[in-house]
Amino acid sequence: MIDLSLRPSRRRAVTAHVVLGLLLQFVFVVQSLVILPLCIRTIGAGPYGFWLASGGIMSWLAIANFGSAGLTMQRCASAYGRSDLAAARDWFMHGVVVAAASAVVLLALLLPVAAFTPPWLGARGSVAAALSSGMVIAGCGAALSPLNDTARGFVCALQRNSFAMGAELAAAAVSLVFTIWSLLAGWGIAGLAWGSLLRMALALGLNVFFAAVCATQAAASTRWSRAIMAEYGKTLGPLWGASLVGQLVPQLPLVVLAKALGPELGPAASLAYTATTRPIALAEMFTMHAISSTSSAITHLVEDPQAAGTASARVRAMSSAVYAAIAGGVALYCLGDEGFVNLWVGRDAFMGQAFVLAAAVASVASIQLRWLMNLGTSLGMVASTAVFQAVEGVARATAMIVGVACLGPIGIPLTGIVVMVCGASFIERRLAEHHAFPTAGTGRWGWLLRAVVACGVASLAARYIPRADWVSWAAAMTLGGLAAALAVLAGSSEIRGWIMGWSAQQIKRFRAV
Repeated sequence: MIDLSLRPSRRRAVTAHVVLGLLLQFVFVVQSLVILPLCIRTIGAGPYGFWLASGGIMSWLAIANFGSAGLTMQRCASAYGRSDLAAARDWFMHGVVVAAASAVVLLALLLPVAAFTPPWLGARGSVAAALSSGMVIAGCGAALSPLNDTARGFVCALQRNSFAMGAELAAAAVSLVFTIWSLLAGWGIAGLAWGSLLRMALALGLNVFFAAVCATQAAASTRWSRAIMAEYGKTLGPLWGASLVGQLVPQLPLVVLAKALGPELGPAASLAYTATTRPIALAEMFTMHAISSTSSAITHLVEDPQAAGTASARVRAMSSAVYAAIAGGVALYCLGDEGFVNLWVGRDAFMGQAFVLAAAVASVASIQLRWLMNLGTSLGMVASTAVFQAVEGVARATAMIVGVACLGPIGIPLTGIVVMVCGASFIERRLAEHHAFPTAGTGRWGWLLRAVVACGVASLAARYIPRADWVSWAAAMTLGGLAAALAVLAGSSEIRGWIMGWSAQQIKRFRAV
């Protein structure tokens, strides 16, 4: 099934990761389009709003996630790049021990959090009881996450991404079907919780199987090492802080809105925020997924002696492609989000075009920052990058709370823009100082300016997008997508060069035939 004696293809691994990730995001898109209106009809807007807010509280359980999976994947990919499969297996087995400890701590925190959350949010009666039991069920699935991340990371580190992402895709599809059935059957909030647990349990089972197949191909047995555990211990603090912040900050807006506006307006505001930002959140999720798919490949590339001298140029080309995709994607979000939300949920769930513009620019800053942090981790700067991520997350959370208090909901994206742009400037300087991998010339600021201009123009043009039916809206968005694609191609010399080079190769092959 998996033969590690064959030399891996980094391009094939990244392509499989991205393509399967696209299918996975398609499942999430279908889930978002179907589950939200279905929950409003079967559960009610109020209880579902409380469930969304409780999901933000559940993210606080990330305090038990030590975040060791990233270090495990980086070290395994580095060892495999040196053709040392035994060392990769040793790092993986030590990572499993750390992940298991993380899962145990998370389970210990689950019951107190589930009992505290409903009354703190203002839920009462049967709604509070359903929230509490649902959080326990979903929390059991969250406890499996560190183990699943470790197993999936090990398979991806060995450049067998298709197996790991195939497991995630299959689990998500089964979970979606089950969740829809359970909601239609009247399970209510429990259906959402059991669907979440089912997805994580299936993904874990498949990824553990693939990881075991890979690990057994190492010639020697596992070598338990104090040095490896000491490395985990040395970096566990920064990794834990980064993991905690990475789980808390994305969920914080729903909690801040629910508490700032009270039990009467809070659930409705959480629902409107979710509906307005869902398209850009899904697009950002896919982009982040594509970025993370390159992490082990970059590490393998840098460690591979056959690729010496070309790694820097290749990664700079990746950077240009990432920034180009950002500029085009956020422009489409600004162009079509109002019509999409109006047709999908209703006009009352749209937070305004000014909020959409701010959210789009914040997404640009977030993706660029994540790409730079991904480079730092891939190049072995695991601990320092984790420390930076933790500090940046705390600063963003603090600014978000102040922004909502002073400016209302729009303060969430505006404060995020300021913090993330400053953070990107800092980490880019650190990467440029890295003696083995200068990153100057990635063009981050040029693409940021283009994205801001594109978002502004698209926001003004949004008033001309039809909102009467899905067909006219989709037709207008298709034309907008073609315009965005042409603008991206015209603005990126790297992408134009890649297309021209690929076209020239195809012409040569055709003439040879």
